[in-house]
Amino acid sequence: MSGPEMVPADLEHLWGVIQQQSGEIMSLRQELVGLRAEVNALRTETASLRTECGVLQSDLTALQSNYDDLAAAQIAPAEPVRPALQPKIALPDKWDGSGGRCDVFLTNLSLLFEFQPARYPSDRSRIALLISLLTGQAAEWAAAVLKADGIAAYSYPEFTTQLRAAFQHPESEVEVDSRLYHLRQGERSVSQYTTDFRTLAVQTQWSDAALRTAFYEGLSTRLKDELAVRELPATLEGMIQLALRVDQRMGHTTKRSTLRHRHLDQPFTHAVAAPSPPPPAAPEAHSSGAGEPMQIGRTSLTAAERARRYREGLCAYCASPDHHHQVKRGRSSSGSATFKSYPAVSRLLLQVLILMGHQRIVTTAFVDSGAAGNFIDQAYAAQLGIETEVLSQPLKITAIDGRPLNFSPVTQRTKEVHLQIDNHFEKIHFHVTKITSPPIILGHPSSVSDSQHMGLRPCVDYRGLNQLTIKNRHPLPLTNTALDALSGARFFTKLDLRSAYNLVRIREGDEWKTAFITPTGHYETLVMPFGLCNSPSVFQQFINDVLRDMLGRWCYAYLDDILVYSKTLEEHTQHVRAVLRRLLAHQLYCKLEKCAFHQHTTTFLGFVISSQGVAMDPQKLEAVRSWPLPTSLKQLQRFLGFANFYRRFIQGFSATAAPLTALTKPSRGEFQLTPEAIQAFKKLCLLFTTAPVLIHPNPTKPFVVEVDASDVGVGAVLSQRGPDEKLHPCSFFSRKFNPTQQRYGVGDRELLAIKWALEEWRHWLQGGSDPFTVWTDHQNLTVIRQTKQLNPRQARWALFFEHFNFHLSYRPGSKNAKADAISRQHQRDTTSSEPAPVLPPHIILAPLQWGLEERVRQSHSLEPPPPETPAGRLFVPDHLRKEVLQWGHDSALAGHQGVQRTISFIDRAFWWRTLRRDVQEYVQACNICARSKTANSPSTGELQPLPIPKRPWSHISVDFVTGLPDSQGKNTILTIVDRFSKAVHLVALTGLPSAKTTAELILEHVVRLHGFPKDIVSDRGPQFTAKFWQAFCRLVGTTSSLSSGFHPQTNSQTERANQQLERFLRCFASEHQRSWASYLVWAELSNNLHTSTATGLSPFEVCYGFQPPIFEHQEPE
Repeated sequence: MSGPEMVPADLEHLWGVIQQQSGEIMSLRQELVGLRAEVNALRTETASLRTECGVLQSDLTALQSNYDDLAAAQIAPAEPVRPALQPKIALPDKWDGSGGRCDVFLTNLSLLFEFQPARYPSDRSRIALLISLLTGQAAEWAAAVLKADGIAAYSYPEFTTQLRAAFQHPESEVEVDSRLYHLRQGERSVSQYTTDFRTLAVQTQWSDAALRTAFYEGLSTRLKDELAVRELPATLEGMIQLALRVDQRMGHTTKRSTLRHRHLDQPFTHAVAAPSPPPPAAPEAHSSGAGEPMQIGRTSLTAAERARRYREGLCAYCASPDHHHQVKRGRSSSGSATFKSYPAVSRLLLQVLILMGHQRIVTTAFVDSGAAGNFIDQAYAAQLGIETEVLSQPLKITAIDGRPLNFSPVTQRTKEVHLQIDNHFEKIHFHVTKITSPPIILGHPSSVSDSQHMGLRPCVDYRGLNQLTIKNRHPLPLTNTALDALSGARFFTKLDLRSAYNLVRIREGDEWKTAFITPTGHYETLVMPFGLCNSPSVFQQFINDVLRDMLGRWCYAYLDDILVYSKTLEEHTQHVRAVLRRLLAHQLYCKLEKCAFHQHTTTFLGFVISSQGVAMDPQKLEAVRSWPLPTSLKQLQRFLGFANFYRRFIQGFSATAAPLTALTKPSRGEFQLTPEAIQAFKKLCLLFTTAPVLIHPNPTKPFVVEVDASDVGVGAVLSQRGPDEKLHPCSFFSRKFNPTQQRYGVGDRELLAIKWALEEWRHWLQGGSDPFTVWTDHQNLTVIRQTKQLNPRQARWALFFEHFNFHLSYRPGSKNAKADAISRQHQRDTTSSEPAPVLPPHIILAPLQWGLEERVRQSHSLEPPPPETPAGRLFVPDHLRKEVLQWGHDSALAGHQGVQRTISFIDRAFWWRTLRRDVQEYVQACNICARSKTANSPSTGELQPLPIPKRPWSHISVDFVTGLPDSQGKNTILTIVDRFSKAVHLVALTGLPSAKTTAELILEHVVRLHGFPKDIVSDRGPQFTAKFWQAFCRLVGTTSSLSSGFHPQTNSQTERANQQLERFLRCFASEHQRSWASYLVWAELSNNLHTSTATGLSPFEVCYGFQPPIFEHQEPE
């Protein structure tokens, strides 16, 4: 029953009173906190005084003659400090008097006493802590000092002085100087050496210059060599910092070199075994003043440097400790020392693929950046059957210094060999000669590539430089933006700039970064070459600055390709003239053979552009028609990359390509096309050759957006009416749902399809003068913009829809064929457009199967059901009736209910003529019920019964079940009962909660699921009589009805639910009483499934309008 409504003025007055009382409570709390702090301070001071009195009494008894001295030496107690302000300092480790750690031990204790004076206020307490941390010989010494009862037993400074005298034996100044003088880095890092050096340096009186010299002399020879080429700092600290940086850099370089060598040492697998001649001795190279190949500016070693490297075991060539070049003591004819190199592990080996028809041979190639040609082993070429041809004249193989190598002249070369390196394909002529493993040598770091019009263009490998380059983030223009701007254009001119990237000058001083090697020498580029990662961004920014005021009006520029478009010939002539003059003013020139002027149809960036619309380039489609079936992941990715470029022309592209894109996900298995993927590949090739022409969108005409969503995908078509008044497509759109979106309801999926379509074509649809139309086959969405109640997801989307001027129109799926087909491309089988259930099928794991149901069905073959068997129930033969009774009464789902509830529970699924009598006999004979339940006689009617609610969960009652054994850390149960439907919620708790926690539980388990209740009936527990609870009920508009003292009948609904709960737990958890928490969910489900005698329905039926089916045959058709 709710009380009379209150006037808003009264509510505001009450609210002001509550706020005033809250402020007074807060002030009282602050005063209480201050009083507690003062009490703690007084306690600390009292303890300090007590300790001081004890010390004074001991002094008077033991040392009467020295009373004045002791009183003067006594340290006044420290001013009380609040414990909350004292930092926590760990106690030092225990010490046995050895190891020379006396200073460290006492320093830690002095810090502890300094920052925690309240805990150790007197000398006696500090001595006690110090002695407790002593062990062994030191503890024995301390016990003797205490036993002597001298001044040291009561004065901390005196005690520490005697402790140092007994156990601290400091080194003499001469010993420290000697240790510092002879300190060496050895195999340690500079950081470890520096730590030891600083520790000894603070104990000496040396000057900074002397310490700097000693530090440098102690460094390793390898580090001194690195510092020899640098300017040394004038101070010790500068020397230390420089040595640390050099050591860190050397360690990083060594680690990276080791990892690279380990990677390059990994063996490659060969499809065809290469010849394996015995490894020959490493060739001897004569040292000369010209230095080693590829080392520009390197000079020969001096005799002293060569001797040092030999003595320290370093490489005689590069001074690296990772490998060695041995020095032979003999002399060559030129008089210089000869070096013999161990097999190098840093060779650049690549795995390459030789393509010979349908045969693919995997082998290893050695990349020699200084070689002037490509070579293949003679035996290996013969083994593979590679065709060769005779050279016009023999070629000699010489080293970079001009001396001939021990190879026979090359008289043959191979015909074109198709070679694949990663994603790069080459057609190479190899010179045939005798080579040790690996069988292929690749030279020419600089080669040439064919341009579109049969010209040659230098191509340099700048991958190493690109890895170190800071990327320029200037964006390239999107192709779609250019195509969308062509609406109404009838004349087109295409321009192509000459030299392109070479029009931009390399910044002066950075030319050396572009250096490359050719057979004729070492070169550097003065203008921006092809192959640099920042070349496209820099050139695009340059061309945008040149044509800034024309872009988007009648001109579009993508790198060196420029498109001029106009509606009339007169305008087009002026536009082309303006663009050409602007280019001439900036000394930019076009290739006449690649330009096309005043065209009605032209090819630009892979598209055929005309006044009618946009189509795919026929030359590109020729490659699709002859595209072989992908046999590797890389080939599949190349095909999908090409196909994705034209996806706007393909209806349902993402759905059609889904089986192919699924193969690109990371997997450990071998790449293999599935039948679905092969079918998708063939279908895409067919769609490319039959794709429609997309018309140019016209913003002055209204658009039509057709959308549809299936279970797994979205499809949409943007259309406009042409001169023939028919709808023509402007663009297609499709997207696949992720697993989360697939679990959306039907309405949300259709609404998401609209949202995605509007996002895709937002630049055309938003801000238009005329409203556009959205066609959908979900009729409920036509009123979505007038609906008042939306879920949070729909509310967010509704805010997005407010940016658009459109109206939704219902169109059946049979008429919305284009969008419907796009969305359903993800499905393997074609399904009819039937109404979908509200509950998505993919969230159903499996039907709940009971073995009992299957056995009853099978028994019907031996004993057919009688004609009077009610519809929707299964007839139970005699031999299965006991099993059904056990299920309907003893199972956790049934919960050992009474006779009437058990009959109602079984009667929903099963039937036989003597069901009622058999159930009554079975329940009366149940031993568990006899032990766990008490006799229940009907009570007399109440004088003032509670009013009957009008709806579920408007009036509830709550109570606690306490005193339970601990189960999963819980010992209390909160019982919440709906007085209308008799439904219950059971919540396990760790103990009786406070008023605040009780309010939070009501919010979580009642308000979150059913809304705010109008009335809550409870007993007079402290939770429900607290002011917080009363204020909570008043703020949420709920009446708190408290039961009379010692009269639990007022809350009989909850008391009855508690009885049912206790009986359930006794039946199932009596043997293992600490397991009751695991049965709580079954107790709640059992209560809400059974029919209530008050309503004649189960709580589920009252609240939700249906009874949850238990068996599969109970599911609605």
